[in-house]
Amino acid sequence: MAGSLLLFTVILPLLLGCVLAGIAFFTPARVALLTLATLAAILFIYYFLEGLPPLPPVSSKHKIFYIFIVLGVAASASQKINTTPQVLLTIGLLLAALFWIGQRKISADPYQLEIFLGLLPVIGAGILSATPQENRRQVFLWPSAFITLAISGSLVSILGGYIGLAQMLGSFAALFGGFLAVSYVAIYFLGRSATLANIAGLNWLLMVATSTILLSIAIFANKLSAVAFVLVCSVYLTPFITARFVGGKNWWTPFLMGGVSLVPALCAIAFAWAYSH
Repeated sequence: MAGSLLLFTVILPLLLGCVLAGIAFFTPARVALLTLATLAAILFIYYFLEGLPPLPPVSSKHKIFYIFIVLGVAASASQKINTTPQVLLTIGLLLAALFWIGQRKISADPYQLEIFLGLLPVIGAGILSATPQENRRQVFLWPSAFITLAISGSLVSILGGYIGLAQMLGSFAALFGGFLAVSYVAIYFLGRSATLANIAGLNWLLMVATSTILLSIAIFANKLSAVAFVLVCSVYLTPFITARFVGGKNWWTPFLMGGVSLVPALCAIAFAWAYSH
């Protein structure tokens, strides 16, 4: 059991992240192709953990699989017509996901705290998508925040009594870790550029997929610390701070970016732990 958990939650997602970085750095893959590869990796992670969902979906977990597909198609389509996902696209898709996933709770009482917390990842992703297009082409800027977003979200979810999607977020963290590890070697040991045009779609898709899981956790984690979740979502804002480090050629620059994101993440975990005890 422990071996299977390690394999599907850590090892395979880590390898998928390495593959995505390998495609980004060592193949002539265009944006749309790398975006589709990213979608495949996300769907594989879902399949490893949850299996193939029924159609039509029965539970909120089943709906997430089909939301991932819609997000991937939207990311690929927007690249093919030479546009990049913007604020309205990001917020529109995530609001639709929030409504579909939480439709029973919203129908019962749209003013529940859980619904307002579910809006935070939507707002955070919308704000982050408003950054200049050049930032979406930076290898470390967004993913260094994503990995802390996924880890802190996973632990806050576990402490909030919702283990299922916490495991999926943990797998996403492993995916980001594999991508960042190979990227670090490619840039600091092999001399590759830290700006890649073809990862714009990858970065956006990873952001909205992670946001979909987070908004689901906000709605269904019955012991969730609201303060902890707000702090988790504040990680969306850290790339605005770490953008000043873009272009730094020191070996520790990516770690500095991750360290900035780690501050609110650790605070979120601390609040969640205190709330659960």
